[in-house]
Amino acid sequence: MGQVSNPTQLGSTWVVYKIVAHQPVLPEELAEQKDQIEQQLLQAKQGAAFDAFRTALEDRLKKEGKLTINNDALKRLSKTS
Repeated sequence: MGQVSNPTQLGSTWVVYKIVAHQPVLPEELAEQKDQIEQQLLQAKQGAAFDAFRTALEDRLKKEGKLTINNDALKRLSKTS
């Protein structure tokens, strides 16, 4: 306890944290939460893979001239009434 982390960049933000408390892992609680944790990790990985695919596809299509985005129309569509 009392350990301070090295600065860590999260996106455009830098984070430094200090450990102020520690709770030991209870194996029976971990076993109960295992499926939920695995599902959350799987969903996060799937989301990241899809975002990477979508971004790469969008970049490729823009470069090939097959995709153009009308930012004015996009702004009008995303305005809240």
